[in-house]
Amino acid sequence: MNGSPAPSVGKVAQAIGTSIWQVIDELNVLGRADGRRACPAPSASAAPQPVVDEEAAIPPAGNTGGKVTFSRLGGQNSVADDWLNVVLPAGQREAALALVAAALGESRDVEHGLHGYNRMTTWETGGLLAWAERLDHCLLSLNGDSLELFDLEHLFELVKGLHALGGHSTRIDVRFDDFTRELLSMEKIHQAANAGDFCGFKIHREERQKYRDGTLTEDKHRFGASGKMGSGRMVVFYDKGLESKGERDCVRMEARFFKEHAAAVFAMLATAPDVGAFTSIMRGVLGDSIDFRNRGNHRHLDRMERLAWWQTVLDHLEELPVVVSRSKPPLQRSLEYHRECWSVSLALFWEICESKGLDADAVLVAYVKLIIDKGKRKLTDGYRPGARALGLDIPALLDMGN
Repeated sequence: MNGSPAPSVGKVAQAIGTSIWQVIDELNVLGRADGRRACPAPSASAAPQPVVDEEAAIPPAGNTGGKVTFSRLGGQNSVADDWLNVVLPAGQREAALALVAAALGESRDVEHGLHGYNRMTTWETGGLLAWAERLDHCLLSLNGDSLELFDLEHLFELVKGLHALGGHSTRIDVRFDDFTRELLSMEKIHQAANAGDFCGFKIHREERQKYRDGTLTEDKHRFGASGKMGSGRMVVFYDKGLESKGERDCVRMEARFFKEHAAAVFAMLATAPDVGAFTSIMRGVLGDSIDFRNRGNHRHLDRMERLAWWQTVLDHLEELPVVVSRSKPPLQRSLEYHRECWSVSLALFWEICESKGLDADAVLVAYVKLIIDKGKRKLTDGYRPGARALGLDIPALLDMGN
């Protein structure tokens, strides 16, 4: 395996650790086994000894995925592309299976799914490929146990292959693990956040849980939010040692990218010219996801002095901006979100009306008008100026392929 970074990122590689990388981490989603798919077992060269991470987080609805992690052997500091969901055209399902079959081995076909998919192919490691005959797309989700079976070079080829099949990502997390606990300090992070000395987000939340004797059981700080209320990005710092009960004793930073942001990061990774650039991009998007600066009385970013401890972290990373197209207006995001949420319910409503001999279209129009009338009674003047300035993309709302 040739996993050495390119010369241009040699300094960063030296700071982070050796070029012996390994794939690890998170999620375990397995369904009932109704059938099996025979696939070749992975070769010894393609399956390095795993470094097991005990964290098992079930992903949010609509974003089911696994974690892709590059970790240095021996529990040293590591940078990782830490969660990956890829949506592909339905016609590329078999091609996607072929990309992962040799590494993941035997699979099972099950007659149920999740989040709108009613069929799945699953692997013993927890990876899955979900689809439905009525949908024009499928979802490939590879968790950490699955990705342990790919070395870095084969993982790079996998990402490029999925991109070539027309795949796009709906969520990617990039992480940094500090086993020294000298670069990332939860106390310094809490202090900076509560003082307002951070840039890139408007909201933050400190999360600490303790036993009655005062012993910490959770120590975390979130910047930003997920879901329809979020901006498509979120950064979380937490004590991984507490969460894993000592199995992985480090402070972890996770930069989480959703939808358009995730698609942009995925495209950057997939179009990297080589493995070295591939890992360099991961370090770059991580370092660029948030900034900690002493705001003081300054309103201009270039006048704010970067906090020393954060500068030390950035010395271990490369700053590479993630270019994302213009963010959708909040009302646009809300309407598209509810369009997806209501699609199945309204389809069932329409079928029931038809079965009762009713004019289903007329009933649905009347139902929607009732909802609009109720909304008009709640709508205040405070909503209207902003709504008029939003510049809604009506054709996008009517494009059910979005």
